[in-house]
Amino acid sequence: MKRIIALTLFLCCFSFNFCFANDEPDAGDVDEPQTTQSTAEDNEEEESERTVLFVSAHQDDETLSGISIILDHLKKGDDVYVMLVSNGANSVYREKTSYSKSQFTAVRDREFKSALGAMGVKSDHIIIPSSRTEDGKASQETSKIKTMLTDFCSNHDNILLYTNSPEVYGVSSVHADHVAIGGVASDLYKQGYFDEYRCYIDPYFINKFSMYQHDFHTVRTTNKAVVNKCYDAYVEIGRHSVPNYFAGLMKDPVNYYYIYRGDKVVRFAGATRYETASLSAEYFVSKS
Repeated sequence: MKRIIALTLFLCCFSFNFCFANDEPDAGDVDEPQTTQSTAEDNEEEESERTVLFVSAHQDDETLSGISIILDHLKKGDDVYVMLVSNGANSVYREKTSYSKSQFTAVRDREFKSALGAMGVKSDHIIIPSSRTEDGKASQETSKIKTMLTDFCSNHDNILLYTNSPEVYGVSSVHADHVAIGGVASDLYKQGYFDEYRCYIDPYFINKFSMYQHDFHTVRTTNKAVVNKCYDAYVEIGRHSVPNYFAGLMKDPVNYYYIYRGDKVVRFAGATRYETASLSAEYFVSKS
């Protein structure tokens, strides 16, 4: 009888240990990638916020070329500022309206502020300098651009800067204001004014951009509600001035940029006549 009791107790203990041993996951049962990914995302959110300055040449560039970039930084908790460089008064669309130059600028400024408000940019982070450049003449007023940017730097640290690329894209419709702003920014970056400099490429020029040595990053928002609000913000001038560009925004609100590392800037002679081999959209693989 004692032997039977002893054997029963032994079997019970063995079964108990066996069950708990099987509850311990082995190395193959632990979902390490998911844990690591979650930790990485948490750490990213916990990083100290950065000061981001997005420079827009005209009232609409911040939406057409920057909406996804701006929303991405806001989501990360960064301190996002948007600076408008020109008055946008010399758009060819103004001739189709009854507005004077000052009235046209005022309406465009209102659209600009409305779109940024829809994105969530604070009103006191929307910078419209009183000494901004005349639309189409940024290349002749680079000293103004330099003053705008250095003034901002004097009041902020750890700045991540976004401007149009300083490189001519090799397309007939490239805007000289965009290239001029990028040129000033690249010079200031080399002088140590900015912690990091990223050059964004207008989505409607992406297939014509010819600088193969860059690693392009793509940012694409899925927040259609905000995209729709920004589209609505440009109801008076913006989306009538460049309807095809706004149609592209509504179809796919994607933004492109590359990290500027002090590479030699290539400006093509006779840029208005220069055409490059078209690059397929697939070339610009997301590095983000």
